[in-house]
Amino acid sequence: MELEILKWIQAVFSNEFLDQFFITFSSFGDWGQIWIVLIIILLINKKTRKLGALMAISLIAEFILNDHILKPLIARARPFEVYDVALILETPTSYAFPSGHTASSFAVVMVAVFKNYRYKVPLVLLASLMAFSRLYLFVHWPTDILGGIVVGTLVAFIVVKIDEKRTQGAVAST
Repeated sequence: MELEILKWIQAVFSNEFLDQFFITFSSFGDWGQIWIVLIIILLINKKTRKLGALMAISLIAEFILNDHILKPLIARARPFEVYDVALILETPTSYAFPSGHTASSFAVVMVAVFKNYRYKVPLVLLASLMAFSRLYLFVHWPTDILGGIVVGTLVAFIVVKIDEKRTQGAVAST
């Protein structure tokens, strides 16, 4: 069924413009660059510095969990390794599950959601577009994307909850 979803995406959406758009857009998530730039911008502004710091912690925690624990442990093959398709981007070398691009995207933007940041909706749309790009490019299964959303969201939730407990503890001790 997952293969059928990927083939459907290719049949419905594939064209030269989207090929180039998603190759370029997805590359901004290769090392989390898009989110690192956002974090730096937030860290520069005193009013958003704490949000940026929480996002940075979430991104780092997600990277360690996702890329160094879950992917090697699960070791799932990518769709292009199972189904013969001509990739239009450089061949990824890591395992598929969970999607790192998706997990990092949601680890950052869900901090914004949990902290009720005013630009949370566009950030969630951006993260969702990043997740879709991985399906469009045929480098992840739909469940890889769902796994990335869950991992990123859980990491963000834990980071925000720890910060809230720490902040409450600091207020209580004063």
